[in-house]
Amino acid sequence: MLPQRHTIPPHVEGAVLTALEKLPADRFATAAEFAAALANPGYASKTAATVASTAAAPPRRRWHPLAMAGWGLALVASVAALWGWLRPGPARPVLQYAMALPSGEELARVRGNRVAISPDGSRLVYVGPGQDARQLWLRPRNRLHATPIPGTQGAIVPFFSPDGSRVGYVLEDLTAIKLVTLTGAPPITIADSGLGADGATWSEDGFIYYDGLTGGGTTGLMRVSAAGSPRQQVTTVDTTSGEVDHFWPSALEGGRGVLFTIQKRSSREASDVAVLDLKTMTHHTLVQGLTARYSPTGHLVYVTGTGDLLAVPFDLARLAVTGEPFSLTSGLAGRAFGAVDLALSRSGTMVYQLGPRQAVANEVVYVNRDGTIAKIDSGLSGDIHTLALSPDGRQLALSKVDGSDHQIWVKQLPHGPLSKLTFEGSRSFRPTWSPDGRYVGFISNQGQVNQLYRKRADGSSTSEQVLSHTGRPVHEGYWSRDGRWLIYRTYPNDVFARGTGADTTTVPLLVSPFDEFLPALSPDGRWLAYLSNESGQMEVFVRPFPNTQSAKWQVSSRGGFDVRWSHDGRELFYWSAEGVLMSVEVVPGTTFTAGRYTPLFNASGFTGDNIGWWDITPDDKRFVMIHGGSDDTSTNELVVVENFPAELTTPRAP
Repeated sequence: MLPQRHTIPPHVEGAVLTALEKLPADRFATAAEFAAALANPGYASKTAATVASTAAAPPRRRWHPLAMAGWGLALVASVAALWGWLRPGPARPVLQYAMALPSGEELARVRGNRVAISPDGSRLVYVGPGQDARQLWLRPRNRLHATPIPGTQGAIVPFFSPDGSRVGYVLEDLTAIKLVTLTGAPPITIADSGLGADGATWSEDGFIYYDGLTGGGTTGLMRVSAAGSPRQQVTTVDTTSGEVDHFWPSALEGGRGVLFTIQKRSSREASDVAVLDLKTMTHHTLVQGLTARYSPTGHLVYVTGTGDLLAVPFDLARLAVTGEPFSLTSGLAGRAFGAVDLALSRSGTMVYQLGPRQAVANEVVYVNRDGTIAKIDSGLSGDIHTLALSPDGRQLALSKVDGSDHQIWVKQLPHGPLSKLTFEGSRSFRPTWSPDGRYVGFISNQGQVNQLYRKRADGSSTSEQVLSHTGRPVHEGYWSRDGRWLIYRTYPNDVFARGTGADTTTVPLLVSPFDEFLPALSPDGRWLAYLSNESGQMEVFVRPFPNTQSAKWQVSSRGGFDVRWSHDGRELFYWSAEGVLMSVEVVPGTTFTAGRYTPLFNASGFTGDNIGWWDITPDDKRFVMIHGGSDDTSTNELVVVENFPAELTTPRAP
């Protein structure tokens, strides 16, 4: 200051420079110390000394005591305000509170992570209810209510772009990854094949990393650019070391890497959190856990198989853990396949969902045509995903998830034992029955890709592969009522038939650029009902069998899902886009004719996978479905933690 202001006394300059020091530790501790320095002609700061040593000494001058006092009083008044600005403010507290999601805006009961937070922490996007199907909702954190994001029906696993201007999501039927702006523009598709349901993330390197379809020839993580470049496989599941899947990706800052989970065959609790190095495209494990997020404080925040939230120091440059983990909280909700609703913004806000006070338990029930429910057996509960009634209605085959193990069980109805049927592979699901009721068929990943297997319903045989399709996994398969045909769907989503007798020639039934799902052959073997998105949305169609190219009839008009025939062939059931079970009269004749349409009941409260979650009793009077149960998991409340980084940087007792 002196070289520019020769009239300022040296000790005043020194006091001011001390007050302006960059480091708080080098400034005055109190305003009283500052005032004392201003009044002390002998005071000099380190900075003033440095300046004085490098500048020419000005001529010495005698200062009148009254002039010195005037300078002191003026600077005390002005610099006192400067002191208030420069001194460290009080530490921001860590605030934790519950955010209510009002009725009609609650979390949907759907597979995968359901909550995402913008990088600046100002907005939440989550999967909630919709008129036609589940959809995304946008909740600014300074508002009491959320609003639906147009065009996002059927969305799961939302994720934000690095700049927070767009949101990506996967369609629940796994037909596309879409991106949508938050300004009302319609969504665009950037990927339409090789998709899994277990997570996606948008990295600063311009790529979206996502769960590849396990068993679909692309086991591991995939990536596609936000502009829609061809997809690339970036990790490969090592089955020889007991790995089952790679999923739940989460991008690190600066495009340095991607965290993800390695599912192990032994149990969900044995899963590892790993990191993919985007410079070398190699990966290595970090800690044992279900899923992880990165904090800008230099920590990994991760959830264990028991629902504990832990943190561990992490070097972003070296992609290495650099310390011991420590506990933050417990009781987080770990759902099917290790999904956890946990989101962390760069600005330091964390959002998560607490787990239930009791175990989540879906329940298999009878449902009458008016929608009323009748219990079957209290033992028919658990994390049940798919089911099928035996031809005589006396047995029920179902698939149930236990940790990371998804297997087939058989129940003797109504009050007999529930026995585990399959043990091979980590995932056996979508059961079906042979026409004589002796075998249970199912899709399983026992080999390199999903294929159709069968096993005796009483467990007296080992699993045997029923068919394979060269170069393609099989995702649905069942026998015709007379046992002469196997009808099955591959991936990509095309439908084929294969004879079970001497002629086992494969017959292509539905092979097109579109997706065909849920082929259902009528009891008399004349008509094939199925779903297709050829019109731009899923609708129900019927064709003659096996000459499927000779005719086609569209049954639904505003969206249709999960089609089935009644046992007498006089009705065709499907779920409308509004979630209502529809009964369509089938008029007898030489061609297919749809008669009266009758709405039965709404699917609200029922759950399961999007394929194979319900069946029809042999008398066609009621249905077997998976009810959502009455667990304590709250879908109308999230936990919000403000200034979360202070939890990570606060010194802890050794």
